[in-house]
Amino acid sequence: MHWLVQRRYSDFDWLRTVLCKFFPRILIPSIPGKKLGNRRFEEDFIEKRMKFLQIFIDDVMINETLKSSEALYAFLSFDDRVQFERKMKELNSIIPSQYCEDIKTLEGKMTILNDDFNENYYINLNNYFKLQYQILTRLNYNLKNFFKSITMACMNLDEVHKDFENLNILNSKVMMKESINKTYEELSVFFKNWKRILYNENLIIKEEIKHFFKSQKMETFAFIDLIDNRELIRQKYISEKAKLDAKKEKLYKIMDYNKWEIEDNFGQVDRALLFRDKNYAFEKMCTRETQALENIHKQLGYANYMNIIQLKNIINKNSTKLVQITKEFANKFYPSLNDGITLWSTLNTYI
Repeated sequence: MHWLVQRRYSDFDWLRTVLCKFFPRILIPSIPGKKLGNRRFEEDFIEKRMKFLQIFIDDVMINETLKSSEALYAFLSFDDRVQFERKMKELNSIIPSQYCEDIKTLEGKMTILNDDFNENYYINLNNYFKLQYQILTRLNYNLKNFFKSITMACMNLDEVHKDFENLNILNSKVMMKESINKTYEELSVFFKNWKRILYNENLIIKEEIKHFFKSQKMETFAFIDLIDNRELIRQKYISEKAKLDAKKEKLYKIMDYNKWEIEDNFGQVDRALLFRDKNYAFEKMCTRETQALENIHKQLGYANYMNIIQLKNIINKNSTKLVQITKEFANKFYPSLNDGITLWSTLNTYI
């Protein structure tokens, strides 16, 4: 089963924006920029951007929560442009609920990580990303140099091919043995084919590794956005809690129950205990503001949990991909290079 829909770059941008709006605690993969300098309409740039947009869709489809979203369904299924744009407008107008109780998860409940959560985790996390970025930058730099050296080797192989071709022409003029001329011709073809195979493998793997580093960088930036958003929630919670605690302190000194803003629908309240136990009074007074603050606290706890889970997924996925392309890289190049070293050493004994 398959179907075809036509989508613009702006549609991908819309999809990611809407997913970020409705799933603020889930890592939404990044998409490449719309243009790079004046290259917006160049075919090679458009083709590369299409590859990254495909990676974006694949990553979204891996996530079970995102896969069931209304926005993704509309993006993939509406083949009528007018109908699709109507749905886009509808989803743009919806304001997601800010209450944690309205968050739906696959398990049907949220996991909160707050009371015993260590803020040093995020300090260590930032250090991890800094060190990882340095190592991967160095790895990328060294691999680029290796690809340059392979490109140079391909040029040298091309020259060797021409040299054997010239030897064949030269020896044919002085009527050397036919077997010698045939061997020169075979060597010329061998080096020409070797250069072509090595060159093509070099280009393919270069693109694979380049795509990995770019997508890995894009994903890291997306995760850093999640960390920054989580920090905004934490700062908001600290600020709102300080203001509410100050207000409760002021109200508690008044010792007037009618001014403590305790809602009637809050449940059973022990009035006598209110005046004896300050902590109990703080839990009950300013009901609406206390519940709003608790909602922020739950959002923070949910963000803590989701960030840890998604960080593990990112590391596992990227590490698996890096191992895969590096093994493929080594398995393809090592035999060619090993054969080349053997051949050079043999030739050197005759030159």
